[in-house]
Amino acid sequence: MTITIDRKYIDLLSSSLLLFKWETKNTAVCRCPVCGDSKTKTTKARGYLYKKKNDLFYKCHNCNLGTSFSKFIQKVDPVLYTQY
Repeated sequence: MTITIDRKYIDLLSSSLLLFKWETKNTAVCRCPVCGDSKTKTTKARGYLYKKKNDLFYKCHNCNLGTSFSKFIQKVDPVLYTQY
């Protein structure tokens, strides 16, 4: 997909991602929906959506999950993935 379409779907998905925020134009951070980040520190957000060349990827610096954006959206929101 193009970056424009991916950003649109990140924005649609962002409401279900805890502590989501855009850090830069092509990098967003949130709590990892897979591992939940820290159980004791609810302000930690170690899941990153970032651009690498012409594609978007997801990486969690807690559980080390690393995947393409399409596989991430499929895992987190299967209904939204069917629209993607």
